[in-house]
Parts: sequence; structure tokens; C-alpha cells
Amino acid sequence: MYVSEQEVRAVLTYEVLIPAIRQALIDYAAGHVNQPPRMILRAGNAEDFRNGWFGVMPVVAGDVMGVKTVTFYAGNDELGLHTHMAIIELIRRETGEPLALMDGRLITEMRTAAVSAAAFAGIAPLHFESAPSSFGIIGSGVQARAHIAALRQVWPEMREIRIASRKAANATRLAEEVGGRAVPVEEAAAADVVVTATTSPVPVLRGEWLKPNALVLAVGASGASVRELDDEAMLSS
Repeated sequence: MYVSEQEVRAVLTYEVLIPAIRQALIDYAAGHVNQPPRMILRAGNAEDFRNGWFGVMPVVAGDVMGVKTVTFYAGNDELGLHTHMAIIELIRRETGEPLALMDGRLITEMRTAAVSAAAFAGIAPLHFESAPSSFGIIGSGVQARAHIAALRQVWPEMREIRIASRKAANATRLAEEVGGRAVPVEEAAAADVVVTATTSPVPVLRGEWLKPNALVLAVGASGASVRELDDEAMLSS
């Protein structure tokens, strides 16, 4: 059975996904999930930032096994294509029978934001004396949009959304879409809660910009060639 992205979109919601992700994190921490580190191969299609990568991510959990193959091509933006694309196979653990093949692009998009939402829901009540209200986002792409949608599910006190991007027009477009404001990066970084969702090779968030009690959710940097937080932001965490 193949499940297309359109079919995934019709049934997958953050209301269902965030609690499922929370339980998955609990199960993983308890040692109930066999999830080795993902293996990544460079595509070798270009010599610059357009050089893509191909990742393989297997897991054994409960009655099923699964594997996601995911690609990331930063240059796809210029072609009007998604930078991340993926396929997920689900397998019956008892017999090895294939159960489903699913388009994984939207699942990956929503899963990433749902992890941040589950983390926020657990951390924020312990971290803040009173509920935070301002939300700063550095980045204006797919993950910026997904994080706004996911965090709204667990953060009803969110009152202000500040969006900064290296492309001001993209920040303005997203701000108009979600009811936020396009701002300089320093202003986004001075919010109560800050998300970094970029693929920048150099830090985009400086510790000197942060509030003393800020909560930072850094989600974009996932390899040795990218970095979102500077030394001060890391050392003050």
C-alpha cells in the first residue's frame, strides 16, 4: 500500500502527532526502541552548497520495523523544489512483511516541529515563572512555518511572533501569513522563546542577543558543515 503526501496531509494532525512523538521520546529514553544513528552519504552532484546528501534511518519499535530514506538538496530552492524529500517503509516485525510505503516529506516536516512542541510542553512550565508570550524565529522556510503551527497547539499564551530571515521578503511573506512581524535578527533573538530553523554554515544566533532566561530550540543544524548558535549561546545554555 502506497500512501501519498496528499493522503498523509488529509489525516496527520499536530493534535495527534505531538502526543505520539512525546510517547516515542519516552520509549526511546527507556530503551524500548532500537534506533541506530542514521547513515549519510554525500550525493556528489555538485562542489558547492548544492551538494546533496542521502540519509538512511532504520528503527525497530514495538510490533513494527521501519526505514526512512531522506534526501537534502539545498540547491532545490532555486529549482522550485522541496529541499527535503523522503520515503518511509513500514514492516511487520514478526514476519518481515512490508505493510506500507509512505511519502515521507510532510511526515518529516511535521515530525521535526512536533518534537520541538513536545519538548516545549515539557520544558516551559519548569523553565519560566510565568507563561512566555513572545516567539522569535530565525528562518522563514518550511520548518519556520511548521514550528508556528505545532507550537500553537501547546502554547496558547503565544501572543507575538517575530520572524527574521536572510531574505527579508520571505520573512515578510511568512509574517503576513501567520499574523507575525518581520524584524531584524536581533529583535527575533530577544524573544522569550527562539527557534533557529536554517541551514546556515555560520552562526545566526548570538548569545549576546538572548534574554537571560530565553528558551532556544535549535533545529536546523544537523551536520558538521552547518552551525546556528555561536559559542556564547552554547556556553550559556
